[in-house]
Amino acid sequence: LEIVFRKNKASVELNTEVSLDKFLAEKQNGKSVSKPDYSLKSVIHHIGTCANSGHYTADALRTGKDGSKSTWVSYDDGVTKESDIESVVNQRKQKSAYMLMYVSQDA
Repeated sequence: LEIVFRKNKASVELNTEVSLDKFLAEKQNGKSVSKPDYSLKSVIHHIGTCANSGHYTADALRTGKDGSKSTWVSYDDGVTKESDIESVVNQRKQKSAYMLMYVSQDA
């Protein structure tokens, strides 16, 4: 018996910000609940035609030292290069997005 996993090739909409408001209660124990929004922090991409093989790359937001400006960085094996948000969320990368990581804007 051979089990074959198929890759879901649907594009994933890469939003730079998300809100979970519609999934959270307005109040908890009678008190208003703060509903933080989230900003995109990193994306892992799977490049390949099937689920059990392929190549992984990543884009991540590198925080500058001492609170200076953050920069998007693309990682592909031993190659690391600066990038920008437009490159991170472009149409081609939406097709290879495997995991999206967001950070609370309240953090």
